[in-house]
Amino acid sequence: MAALAGGSCLVGIAIMLASSCSAKNVTVDVPIAVYVPASCGDAGGAQVTYTGLGDFSQASPAAQAVYLGTSDAALTGFPDDTREVVITPLTDAGPWAGAALVPDSGRGTVEVLALPQDRACPLSKLVNLAGDPGATIGSIDATHAMLVGGPLPPFVVDLGNGLVTQLGAQLDPPRDYATVTPFGAGALIAGGASDDGTTMGQAFDTAVVYTPGSGSSAATSGSFGSPVVLPSGQREQHGAVALADGRVLLVGGITDGNALVTAIDVLDPSNPTQPTALAATLHTGRIHPIVLALPNGEVFIGGGLAADGMTPVASVEWLAADLSWMGTQTLCSAGTEQGFAPTEGGAVLAVMGPTPPTSTCSNVHLVLPSGISELPALSPAPLRVRLFAGAQASPVLITDIATLRWNPWTTLFTSLGPNALGPSLPTSAFLAPSLGLALWLGEDDNVWVLRFDTHGPYATDFAHGPYLVTDDLYTAPDRAPGTDVSFMVQGGAVLSNGATIWVTDATFASVTVSVSLPLGGAGEVVLRDPSGHEVICSVTGVPAQGTVQVVRSGASVQVGVGVGAAPTQACTGQLASGVRVAVGVRGRGLSTGAGASTVQSLAVTR
Repeated sequence: MAALAGGSCLVGIAIMLASSCSAKNVTVDVPIAVYVPASCGDAGGAQVTYTGLGDFSQASPAAQAVYLGTSDAALTGFPDDTREVVITPLTDAGPWAGAALVPDSGRGTVEVLALPQDRACPLSKLVNLAGDPGATIGSIDATHAMLVGGPLPPFVVDLGNGLVTQLGAQLDPPRDYATVTPFGAGALIAGGASDDGTTMGQAFDTAVVYTPGSGSSAATSGSFGSPVVLPSGQREQHGAVALADGRVLLVGGITDGNALVTAIDVLDPSNPTQPTALAATLHTGRIHPIVLALPNGEVFIGGGLAADGMTPVASVEWLAADLSWMGTQTLCSAGTEQGFAPTEGGAVLAVMGPTPPTSTCSNVHLVLPSGISELPALSPAPLRVRLFAGAQASPVLITDIATLRWNPWTTLFTSLGPNALGPSLPTSAFLAPSLGLALWLGEDDNVWVLRFDTHGPYATDFAHGPYLVTDDLYTAPDRAPGTDVSFMVQGGAVLSNGATIWVTDATFASVTVSVSLPLGGAGEVVLRDPSGHEVICSVTGVPAQGTVQVVRSGASVQVGVGVGAAPTQACTGQLASGVRVAVGVRGRGLSTGAGASTVQSLAVTR
């Protein structure tokens, strides 16, 4: 196996995780290896802050500032249940950032890839793969991605250390236009067309599972299993998505005879040899559809081309959380390139480029099953659209003109800076392995990476304080701001018609949610699990002090009215004791008048 990292240099950091919950002071050593790709620049003089995050709350984060180039720095004071390590820039000069999850058990060295924030840089050149139009990139797990396509064996990108490694295991025969998705402990490579030099273009009716090996090179020392026949037959140039429960959907695509595939196949890692087809089918077949698993459990299907391979499909379709068909909508104008990315609450940001010259529609939309909102248009209109799901409900858009980030409250795009993209536009192979990271195969044959955020599931926002008091940071509405949802500085958020504001990205095990409402105010606190199931806590009869607390511990969720009040009532619905939840507040009123819900502040304590 050949490792093709662009000259990564290693900085070894030993972090001492001191237990805060044991009567006896037990110290656990968890070494952190920080990798800085040489191609990204000299980081030796950069000062950064290392922060340990987890399911705990403190007056201030367990953080220490060191020079990124310092080796063997001992950092102390991290609780032993630290589950994430975040590197953030201490100053704006030469900012570097990174994030990595710490395993719950079996801790080894935690690898963190430090990257210049908001500036892309290359990891490795793949001359024989990047030029293949059928190349595909997809996630194996939180820190590894797989590149498949062309006549070579697949490559694995390690997002912990920046190495790009060619697998020793062969994908026989090679596949173009396949899909790669997480599947159990490995990855599923499904469908595609042959590319072995003799049977070019023959569509496959099978999928194979890649199982990682063991030890320090587990992700790159695995093997491919025997092909499993798909119930709906051949498909290539299709879409795929991994659901919260681990199942994978295969959607759309075409066959050998260029027939559109409308069937949707389901593969389950608990029974990988017995794939099934959904009762629901696509109402409109499409080549290269974009398929998204949304935070509310629904599945969105959009974009793609008609059977001629040139005409963009203007309709979008929805599957409910139970995978039954929900309905379809039509965008007022579809571009030859379409990008879609999920936001909080089930909305989907859509960007078109270019649209027909005769179109009077905006090239930016926010799409919900209940309706489509046209947002301020991008001008000049982009010719290339690459949209990456983003932290803080703020997707990143790479165009032929600029690299931009969307704001869910203003619904506007702002630039990440003149050097954000680098010299190479993404090909058709790109993905967001995590909400703050973008990875793509460039037109210059390099694997490129962009770090634009470190906000994640254990985010705490200690310095920020309660949400919605003075600003809308770290929150996002489930629809376009306007009649149903708005934010007022020093006044909080006004919600009606079931509009919901979500705390972005962060998820919680045990949690206390404190909501401040006006005297007599009403609303709902919503706790949502990864499948989209919600527990709803009605908030009514708010006393003069204006605070309601919702307390979740294990499977129990209860409500207490008043500051420090004991829980007095249960909520609607149940949660599994170990499941993590997102936190939101929903309006109960039917209008923005007297019936609307006003949320003056929202505090979340782990």
